[in-house]
Amino acid sequence: MIDPLPPTGTTEKTAGIDLLERDLFYFNGYQIAVALGDLAITLTRNGRPVATLNCSYTVGKSFAGNLQNAIHDFETKTGHTLMTVEDITKLTTPQSES
Repeated sequence: MIDPLPPTGTTEKTAGIDLLERDLFYFNGYQIAVALGDLAITLTRNGRPVATLNCSYTVGKSFAGNLQNAIHDFETKTGHTLMTVEDITKLTTPQSES
């Protein structure tokens, strides 16, 4: 059995799981690649990849649903609907006159 690397850096407790600082990722963008049997979600920060998540379609769909539920709960509790990147882009992009 291989011994795990000794922990370095600080730890943070997230949803009951101890995470090392090196395992935490901030991202402000993402890219999704679809294959025959699975998904790849690349998290980006300022256009640069920081991590890639590979998962089955089943896990991806469950993840998307749970994330949507968490955001809906937050919006309900705060009484504020969050804008999406698409909403912001539409509002800040000049519309051509027809």
